[in-house]
Amino acid sequence: MGKWENQSLTLKYPVWPRFNSFGDAETDDNHLTIVTLEEKPFVIVENVERLTGTCMRNSVPCRKHIK
Repeated sequence: MGKWENQSLTLKYPVWPRFNSFGDAETDDNHLTIVTLEEKPFVIVENVERLTGTCMRNSVPCRKHIK
């Protein structure tokens, strides 16, 4: 996919542009979205802890989705 060296991300393949509501491509060099599917044991998706809003167990920090 790519590599991280000297505080810079170099991708092997081009990235699809993001589009705003008018269909124009946005240039945003500081934004990267990574998408994956839940597939145990590689990617395990769990809800955040209700009281604290943090991740449960010993896991990688997750993002709390606001609906």
